Amino acid sequence: MAMNSVFLMTTLQCQVWKTYLQKKSEKKDNIKRHVEKVLLKAVEKEGVHYAFFQSLLWEYTRFFDEISKDVISGVADHAIHLLSTRNGALALCKLIGHGSAKDRKRMVKSLKGYTVSTLTHSHGYLALLKLLQVTDDTVLLQKNLLAEITNADNDEDLMSLALDNKGSKLFFLLLCPDSQSIFYEDEIDVVLKHENPDTSKKSDTIRRAELLQFLQPTLIEFCQKEENLVKLLTSHFGSKVLLEIFSKFGDDSMSTKLVSAIFASSELFEDSNACRTIQKLINIKHESNDNTSSSFASKLAEKFNDRLVSNIGASSRGAFVLTALIKCHDCDAVKSELLRDQELLLKKSKDAKYAKGYDVLLDLLNEDDEAKDKVAPLKEKATVVATPRRKTRSMSIESSTDDESVSSLYSAGGTPLRRSARKATKNKSYKY
Repeated sequence: MAMNSVFLMTTLQCQVWKTYLQKKSEKKDNIKRHVEKVLLKAVEKEGVHYAFFQSLLWEYTRFFDEISKDVISGVADHAIHLLSTRNGALALCKLIGHGSAKDRKRMVKSLKGYTVSTLTHSHGYLALLKLLQVTDDTVLLQKNLLAEITNADNDEDLMSLALDNKGSKLFFLLLCPDSQSIFYEDEIDVVLKHENPDTSKKSDTIRRAELLQFLQPTLIEFCQKEENLVKLLTSHFGSKVLLEIFSKFGDDSMSTKLVSAIFASSELFEDSNACRTIQKLINIKHESNDNTSSSFASKLAEKFNDRLVSNIGASSRGAFVLTALIKCHDCDAVKSELLRDQELLLKKSKDAKYAKGYDVLLDLLNEDDEAKDKVAPLKEKATVVATPRRKTRSMSIESSTDDESVSSLYSAGGTPLRRSARKATKNKSYKY
Protein backbone atom coordinates (compact mmCIF):
# COMPACT_ATOMS: atom_id res chain seq x y z
CA MET A 1 0.00 0.00 0.00
CA ALA A 2 2.80 2.37 0.92
CA MET A 3 4.67 1.64 -2.31
CA ASN A 4 1.52 2.32 -4.33
CA SER A 5 1.18 5.66 -2.54
CA VAL A 6 4.75 6.53 -3.52
CA PHE A 7 4.04 5.74 -7.15
CA LEU A 8 0.84 7.80 -7.22
CA MET A 9 2.45 10.80 -5.56
CA THR A 10 5.44 10.84 -7.88
CA THR A 11 3.16 11.05 -10.92
CA LEU A 12 2.32 14.61 -9.86
CA GLN A 13 4.27 17.20 -11.78
CA CYS A 14 6.42 19.77 -10.02
CA GLN A 15 3.98 22.58 -10.75
CA VAL A 16 1.12 20.50 -9.39
CA TRP A 17 2.99 20.04 -6.13
CA LYS A 18 3.65 23.75 -5.83
CA THR A 19 0.09 24.76 -6.67
CA TYR A 20 -1.45 22.19 -4.34
CA LEU A 21 0.73 23.22 -1.40
CA GLN A 22 -0.15 26.88 -1.98
CA LYS A 23 -3.88 26.15 -2.00
CA LYS A 24 -3.68 23.84 1.00
CA SER A 25 -1.17 25.84 3.02
CA GLU A 26 -3.05 25.05 6.22
CA LYS A 27 -2.53 21.33 5.54
CA LYS A 28 1.15 21.65 4.60
CA ASP A 29 2.37 20.14 7.87
CA ASN A 30 0.01 17.19 7.57
CA ILE A 31 1.11 16.58 3.97
CA LYS A 32 4.76 16.76 5.03
CA ARG A 33 4.27 14.20 7.80
CA HIS A 34 2.43 11.87 5.44
CA VAL A 35 5.19 12.04 2.80
CA GLU A 36 7.80 11.35 5.49
CA LYS A 37 5.91 8.23 6.59
CA VAL A 38 5.78 7.02 2.99
CA LEU A 39 9.50 7.63 2.53
CA LEU A 40 10.47 5.86 5.74
CA LYS A 41 8.21 2.91 4.87
CA ALA A 42 9.91 2.66 1.47
CA VAL A 43 13.35 2.70 3.13
CA GLU A 44 12.23 -0.06 5.47
CA LYS A 45 11.08 -2.12 2.47
CA GLU A 46 14.45 -1.49 0.73
CA GLY A 47 12.88 0.56 -2.05
CA VAL A 48 15.58 3.27 -2.10
CA HIS A 49 16.93 2.18 -5.47
CA TYR A 50 13.59 2.65 -7.27
CA ALA A 51 13.34 5.70 -9.54
CA PHE A 52 9.87 6.72 -8.29
CA PHE A 53 11.12 6.74 -4.69
CA GLN A 54 14.05 8.97 -5.63
CA SER A 55 11.73 11.35 -7.49
CA LEU A 56 9.48 11.63 -4.44
CA LEU A 57 12.50 12.19 -2.20
CA TRP A 58 13.70 14.98 -4.48
CA GLU A 59 10.30 16.72 -4.45
CA TYR A 60 10.18 16.36 -0.66
CA THR A 61 13.59 17.97 -0.16
CA ARG A 62 12.74 20.62 -2.71
CA PHE A 63 9.42 21.92 -1.41
CA PHE A 64 9.87 21.56 2.34
CA ASP A 65 12.43 23.76 4.06
CA GLU A 66 12.84 21.54 7.11
CA ILE A 67 13.90 17.98 6.37
CA SER A 68 13.17 15.25 8.89
CA LYS A 69 16.22 13.89 10.70
CA ASP A 70 14.65 10.45 10.53
CA VAL A 71 14.53 10.62 6.73
CA ILE A 72 18.18 11.72 6.54
CA SER A 73 19.27 9.02 8.96
CA GLY A 74 17.24 6.35 7.17
CA VAL A 75 18.69 7.16 3.74
CA ALA A 76 22.32 7.79 4.84
CA ASP A 77 23.45 4.16 4.59
CA HIS A 78 21.94 3.86 1.10
CA ALA A 79 23.63 6.91 -0.43
CA ILE A 80 25.27 4.90 -3.20
CA HIS A 81 21.85 3.73 -4.48
CA LEU A 82 20.54 7.29 -4.81
CA LEU A 83 23.12 8.05 -7.50
CA SER A 84 21.34 5.92 -10.10
CA THR A 85 19.09 8.84 -11.17
CA ARG A 86 19.56 12.59 -11.34
CA ASN A 87 16.65 13.20 -8.96
CA GLY A 88 18.23 10.83 -6.46
CA ALA A 89 21.61 12.58 -6.71
CA LEU A 90 20.00 16.01 -6.26
CA ALA A 91 18.02 14.77 -3.27
CA LEU A 92 21.19 13.32 -1.73
CA CYS A 93 22.90 16.70 -2.07
CA LYS A 94 20.05 18.28 -0.11
CA LEU A 95 20.29 15.60 2.59
CA ILE A 96 24.07 16.13 2.84
CA GLY A 97 23.55 19.86 3.30
CA HIS A 98 20.99 19.38 6.10
CA GLY A 99 22.57 16.31 7.68
CA SER A 100 24.67 16.11 10.83
CA ALA A 101 28.33 15.12 11.05
CA LYS A 102 27.31 11.53 11.86
CA ASP A 103 24.96 11.35 8.89
CA ARG A 104 27.69 12.59 6.55
CA LYS A 105 30.12 10.05 7.95
CA ARG A 106 27.71 7.23 7.11
CA MET A 107 27.24 8.62 3.60
CA VAL A 108 31.01 8.76 3.08
CA LYS A 109 31.29 5.14 4.20
CA SER A 110 28.57 4.20 1.71
CA LEU A 111 30.55 5.78 -1.17
CA LYS A 112 33.90 4.30 -0.14
CA GLY A 113 35.54 2.43 -3.01
CA TYR A 114 33.46 4.22 -5.66
CA THR A 115 35.29 7.57 -5.80
CA VAL A 116 36.47 7.47 -9.42
CA SER A 117 33.28 5.90 -10.79
CA THR A 118 31.15 8.39 -8.85
CA LEU A 119 33.15 11.43 -9.98
CA THR A 120 32.86 10.38 -13.63
CA HIS A 121 29.15 9.54 -13.32
CA SER A 122 26.75 11.78 -15.25
CA HIS A 123 25.16 13.14 -12.05
CA GLY A 124 26.67 11.14 -9.19
CA TYR A 125 29.63 13.53 -9.07
CA LEU A 126 27.37 16.21 -7.58
CA ALA A 127 26.90 14.29 -4.33
CA LEU A 128 30.61 13.59 -3.85
CA LEU A 129 31.53 17.22 -4.52
CA LYS A 130 28.87 18.25 -2.00
CA LEU A 131 30.49 16.04 0.64
CA LEU A 132 33.87 17.63 -0.04
CA GLN A 133 32.30 21.07 0.18
CA VAL A 134 30.50 20.81 3.56
CA THR A 135 32.15 18.00 5.58
CA ASP A 136 34.38 19.29 8.38
CA ASP A 137 36.10 15.95 8.97
CA THR A 138 38.60 16.24 6.12
CA VAL A 139 40.64 13.32 7.47
CA LEU A 140 37.58 11.11 6.98
CA LEU A 141 37.32 12.29 3.37
CA GLN A 142 41.01 11.73 2.76
CA LYS A 143 41.05 8.18 4.09
CA ASN A 144 37.79 6.96 2.55
CA LEU A 145 37.47 8.89 -0.72
CA LEU A 146 40.63 10.69 -1.86
CA ALA A 147 42.97 7.87 -0.84
CA GLU A 148 41.52 5.85 -3.71
CA ILE A 149 43.20 8.36 -6.04
CA THR A 150 46.48 8.91 -4.20
CA ASN A 151 47.16 5.23 -3.41
CA ALA A 152 46.64 3.97 -6.96
CA ASP A 153 49.50 1.97 -8.49
CA ASN A 154 49.40 4.04 -11.69
CA ASP A 155 48.10 7.36 -12.97
CA GLU A 156 45.14 5.94 -14.89
CA ASP A 157 42.50 6.96 -12.35
CA LEU A 158 43.93 10.44 -11.91
CA MET A 159 44.22 10.90 -15.66
CA SER A 160 40.66 9.68 -16.26
CA LEU A 161 39.40 12.30 -13.81
CA ALA A 162 41.48 15.11 -15.31
CA LEU A 163 40.30 14.39 -18.85
CA ASP A 164 36.62 13.96 -17.93
CA ASN A 165 34.05 16.75 -18.00
CA LYS A 166 32.59 15.74 -14.62
CA GLY A 167 35.70 14.30 -12.98
CA SER A 168 37.74 17.45 -13.59
CA LYS A 169 35.31 19.38 -11.36
CA LEU A 170 37.06 17.78 -8.35
CA PHE A 171 40.25 19.74 -9.13
CA PHE A 172 38.38 22.92 -9.99
CA LEU A 173 36.46 22.77 -6.70
CA LEU A 174 39.73 22.67 -4.74
CA LEU A 175 41.91 24.88 -6.96
CA CYS A 176 39.55 27.58 -8.23
CA PRO A 177 36.09 27.30 -6.60
CA ASP A 178 35.22 30.93 -7.35
CA SER A 179 35.53 30.57 -11.11
CA GLN A 180 31.99 31.09 -12.37
CA SER A 181 32.94 30.12 -15.93
CA ILE A 182 33.82 26.54 -14.91
CA PHE A 183 30.73 25.59 -12.91
CA TYR A 184 27.24 25.59 -14.38
CA GLU A 185 24.44 27.45 -12.66
CA ASP A 186 22.77 24.28 -11.37
CA GLU A 187 26.11 23.03 -10.02
CA ILE A 188 26.58 26.29 -8.13
CA ASP A 189 23.10 26.03 -6.62
CA VAL A 190 23.43 22.37 -5.64
CA VAL A 191 27.11 22.05 -4.66
CA LEU A 192 28.51 25.44 -3.69
CA LYS A 193 25.51 26.78 -1.76
CA HIS A 194 25.17 25.52 1.80
CA GLU A 195 21.54 24.88 2.82
CA ASN A 196 22.32 24.75 6.55
CA PRO A 197 25.64 26.45 7.42
CA ASP A 198 25.13 25.72 11.13
CA THR A 199 25.97 22.06 10.49
CA SER A 200 29.54 23.00 9.47
CA LYS A 201 31.99 24.76 11.77
CA LYS A 202 34.98 25.19 9.45
CA SER A 203 35.02 27.74 6.66
CA ASP A 204 34.98 26.60 3.05
CA THR A 205 38.50 27.97 2.55
CA ILE A 206 39.97 25.95 5.42
CA ARG A 207 38.31 22.72 4.31
CA ARG A 208 39.55 23.12 0.74
CA ALA A 209 43.08 23.97 1.90
CA GLU A 210 43.25 20.81 4.03
CA LEU A 211 42.03 18.60 1.18
CA LEU A 212 44.35 20.27 -1.32
CA GLN A 213 47.31 19.78 0.97
CA PHE A 214 46.57 16.05 0.96
CA LEU A 215 46.42 15.92 -2.87
CA GLN A 216 49.34 18.27 -3.54
CA PRO A 217 52.20 15.70 -3.62
CA THR A 218 50.21 13.43 -5.94
CA LEU A 219 49.35 16.27 -8.31
CA ILE A 220 52.93 17.54 -8.49
CA GLU A 221 54.29 14.06 -9.15
CA PHE A 222 51.60 13.55 -11.77
CA CYS A 223 52.75 16.67 -13.63
CA GLN A 224 56.41 15.63 -13.56
CA LYS A 225 55.86 12.95 -16.21
CA GLU A 226 56.15 14.05 -19.82
CA GLU A 227 53.62 11.55 -21.16
CA ASN A 228 51.03 12.87 -18.71
CA LEU A 229 51.74 16.47 -19.68
CA VAL A 230 51.23 15.75 -23.38
CA LYS A 231 47.84 14.14 -22.69
CA LEU A 232 46.78 17.06 -20.52
CA LEU A 233 47.90 19.67 -23.04
CA THR A 234 45.90 18.14 -25.88
CA SER A 235 42.71 17.67 -23.83
CA HIS A 236 40.00 20.31 -23.50
CA PHE A 237 39.42 19.66 -19.80
CA GLY A 238 42.89 18.30 -19.04
CA SER A 239 44.52 21.51 -20.27
CA LYS A 240 42.38 23.54 -17.86
CA VAL A 241 43.36 21.26 -14.99
CA LEU A 242 47.03 21.62 -15.93
CA LEU A 243 46.75 25.41 -15.95
CA GLU A 244 45.23 25.46 -12.46
CA ILE A 245 47.84 23.03 -11.08
CA PHE A 246 50.68 25.04 -12.62
CA SER A 247 49.23 28.30 -11.28
CA LYS A 248 49.03 26.84 -7.77
CA PHE A 249 52.07 24.57 -7.50
CA GLY A 250 54.22 25.44 -10.53
CA ASP A 251 57.96 25.72 -9.88
CA ASP A 252 61.24 25.58 -11.79
CA SER A 253 61.15 21.79 -11.94
CA MET A 254 57.62 21.67 -13.37
CA SER A 255 58.52 24.36 -15.91
CA THR A 256 61.51 22.31 -17.07
CA LYS A 257 59.37 19.19 -17.48
CA LEU A 258 56.76 21.12 -19.42
CA VAL A 259 59.32 22.57 -21.82
CA SER A 260 60.91 19.14 -22.32
CA ALA A 261 57.53 17.58 -23.10
CA ILE A 262 56.73 20.34 -25.59
CA PHE A 263 60.16 20.10 -27.24
CA ALA A 264 59.81 16.33 -27.64
CA SER A 265 56.38 16.74 -29.28
CA SER A 266 56.66 19.76 -31.56
CA GLU A 267 53.35 18.81 -33.20
CA LEU A 268 51.69 20.24 -30.09
CA PHE A 269 51.91 23.67 -31.70
CA GLU A 270 49.43 22.49 -34.33
CA ASP A 271 46.92 21.30 -31.71
CA SER A 272 44.29 23.88 -30.79
CA ASN A 273 44.05 22.96 -27.09
CA ALA A 274 47.81 22.69 -26.60
CA CYS A 275 48.50 25.93 -28.46
CA ARG A 276 46.04 27.94 -26.35
CA THR A 277 47.33 26.35 -23.15
CA ILE A 278 50.97 27.17 -23.92
CA GLN A 279 50.00 30.79 -24.57
CA LYS A 280 48.22 30.95 -21.22
CA LEU A 281 51.20 29.36 -19.45
CA ILE A 282 53.36 32.14 -20.88
CA ASN A 283 50.87 34.84 -19.88
CA ILE A 284 50.27 33.63 -16.32
CA LYS A 285 53.06 35.86 -15.07
CA HIS A 286 51.10 38.99 -16.01
CA GLU A 287 48.42 37.93 -13.54
CA SER A 288 50.42 36.40 -10.68
CA ASN A 289 53.61 38.52 -10.89
CA ASP A 290 55.80 35.67 -9.69
CA ASN A 291 58.85 33.98 -11.16
CA THR A 292 57.11 30.77 -12.08
CA SER A 293 55.57 31.75 -15.40
CA SER A 294 58.55 33.89 -16.46
CA SER A 295 60.75 30.85 -15.82
CA PHE A 296 58.57 28.79 -18.16
CA ALA A 297 58.61 31.46 -20.88
CA SER A 298 62.37 31.97 -20.72
CA LYS A 299 63.01 28.21 -20.67
CA LEU A 300 60.75 27.73 -23.68
CA ALA A 301 62.52 30.47 -25.64
CA GLU A 302 65.93 29.13 -24.68
CA LYS A 303 65.02 25.55 -25.64
CA PHE A 304 63.87 26.60 -29.12
CA ASN A 305 66.67 29.10 -29.71
CA ASP A 306 67.46 29.36 -33.46
CA ARG A 307 64.44 27.09 -34.09
CA LEU A 308 61.62 29.47 -33.31
CA VAL A 309 60.38 29.83 -36.88
CA SER A 310 61.21 26.32 -38.08
CA ASN A 311 59.59 24.55 -35.08
CA ILE A 312 57.14 26.80 -33.27
CA GLY A 313 56.36 28.94 -36.31
CA ALA A 314 55.73 25.95 -38.56
CA SER A 315 51.98 26.61 -38.30
CA SER A 316 49.71 29.60 -37.92
CA ARG A 317 48.73 28.45 -34.42
CA GLY A 318 52.39 28.30 -33.46
CA ALA A 319 52.73 31.90 -34.64
CA PHE A 320 50.33 32.91 -31.85
CA VAL A 321 52.74 31.31 -29.37
CA LEU A 322 55.60 33.37 -30.84
CA THR A 323 53.46 36.49 -30.43
CA ALA A 324 52.98 35.66 -26.74
CA LEU A 325 56.74 35.18 -26.34
CA ILE A 326 57.50 38.56 -27.92
CA LYS A 327 55.20 40.28 -25.42
CA CYS A 328 57.01 38.56 -22.53
CA HIS A 329 59.65 40.86 -21.04
CA ASP A 330 61.93 37.94 -20.19
CA CYS A 331 62.36 36.93 -23.84
CA ASP A 332 64.04 39.91 -25.52
CA ALA A 333 66.14 37.67 -27.79
CA VAL A 334 62.99 36.21 -29.38
CA LYS A 335 62.14 39.37 -31.30
CA SER A 336 65.69 39.71 -32.65
CA GLU A 337 65.62 36.17 -34.00
CA LEU A 338 62.20 36.65 -35.58
CA LEU A 339 63.26 39.90 -37.23
CA ARG A 340 66.23 38.06 -38.67
CA ASP A 341 63.93 35.35 -40.09
CA GLN A 342 61.16 37.73 -41.12
CA GLU A 343 61.40 36.79 -44.80
CA LEU A 344 60.84 33.14 -43.90
CA LEU A 345 57.77 34.14 -41.90
CA LEU A 346 56.44 36.08 -44.90
CA LYS A 347 56.89 33.03 -47.10
CA LYS A 348 55.10 30.79 -44.59
CA SER A 349 52.30 33.33 -44.37
CA LYS A 350 51.78 33.28 -48.14
CA ASP A 351 51.86 29.49 -48.33
CA ALA A 352 49.58 28.90 -45.31
CA LYS A 353 45.89 28.18 -45.84
CA TYR A 354 45.05 29.97 -42.59
CA ALA A 355 47.51 32.80 -41.98
CA LYS A 356 45.84 34.74 -39.14
CA GLY A 357 48.59 33.84 -36.67
CA TYR A 358 51.30 34.94 -39.09
CA ASP A 359 49.49 38.21 -39.80
CA VAL A 360 49.28 39.07 -36.10
CA LEU A 361 52.94 38.18 -35.57
CA LEU A 362 54.19 40.17 -38.59
CA ASP A 363 52.13 43.21 -37.59
CA LEU A 364 53.72 43.11 -34.14
CA LEU A 365 57.21 42.85 -35.62
CA ASN A 366 56.59 45.82 -37.91
CA GLU A 367 55.28 48.09 -35.16
CA ASP A 368 58.71 49.39 -34.16
CA ASP A 369 59.76 50.06 -37.74
CA GLU A 370 56.58 51.99 -38.42
CA ALA A 371 57.06 53.99 -35.23
CA LYS A 372 60.52 55.08 -36.41
CA ASP A 373 59.19 56.20 -39.79
CA LYS A 374 56.54 58.44 -38.32
CA VAL A 375 57.27 62.21 -38.59
CA ALA A 376 57.42 63.95 -35.25
CA PRO A 377 54.71 66.62 -34.86
CA LEU A 378 55.66 70.30 -34.74
CA LYS A 379 56.15 71.64 -31.27
CA GLU A 380 54.74 75.10 -32.15
CA LYS A 381 52.22 75.99 -34.77
CA ALA A 382 53.38 78.44 -37.44
CA THR A 383 51.91 81.93 -37.05
CA VAL A 384 49.56 82.83 -39.87
CA VAL A 385 49.32 86.57 -40.66
CA ALA A 386 45.85 87.56 -41.74
CA THR A 387 45.56 89.60 -44.93
CA PRO A 388 43.79 92.92 -44.24
CA ARG A 389 40.41 93.13 -45.85
CA ARG A 390 40.10 95.76 -48.58
CA LYS A 391 37.38 98.26 -48.03
CA THR A 392 34.93 98.76 -50.88
CA ARG A 393 32.64 101.65 -51.37
CA SER A 394 28.97 101.14 -51.59
CA MET A 395 27.27 101.67 -54.94
CA SER A 396 23.59 101.70 -55.79
CA ILE A 397 21.89 100.94 -59.06
CA GLU A 398 18.30 101.02 -60.12
CA SER A 399 16.67 97.84 -61.14
CA SER A 400 15.16 97.67 -64.59
CA THR A 401 11.81 96.31 -65.54
CA ASP A 402 13.44 94.68 -68.52
CA ASP A 403 14.26 91.10 -67.44
CA GLU A 404 16.62 90.68 -70.35
CA SER A 405 18.86 93.61 -69.43
CA VAL A 406 22.36 92.81 -68.20
CA SER A 407 21.97 95.01 -65.14
CA SER A 408 18.97 93.00 -63.98
CA LEU A 409 20.77 89.68 -64.24
CA TYR A 410 24.26 90.56 -63.11
CA SER A 411 25.76 92.77 -60.51
CA ALA A 412 28.33 95.38 -61.36
CA GLY A 413 31.10 92.95 -60.51
CA GLY A 414 29.81 90.34 -62.95
CA THR A 415 28.40 87.96 -60.30
CA PRO A 416 24.91 86.48 -60.97
CA LEU A 417 22.30 87.88 -58.62
CA ARG A 418 19.89 85.72 -56.63
CA ARG A 419 16.44 85.17 -58.19
CA SER A 420 14.87 87.13 -55.38
CA ALA A 421 17.11 90.07 -56.23
CA ARG A 422 16.12 89.99 -59.89
CA LYS A 423 12.47 90.17 -58.90
CA ALA A 424 13.05 93.10 -56.59
CA THR A 425 10.70 96.05 -56.83
CA LYS A 426 11.56 99.00 -59.00
CA ASN A 427 13.99 101.68 -57.71
CA LYS A 428 15.27 99.37 -54.91
CA SER A 429 18.98 99.82 -54.16
CA TYR A 430 21.48 96.95 -54.02
CA LYS A 431 24.82 97.06 -52.27
CA TYR A 432 27.81 94.99 -53.12
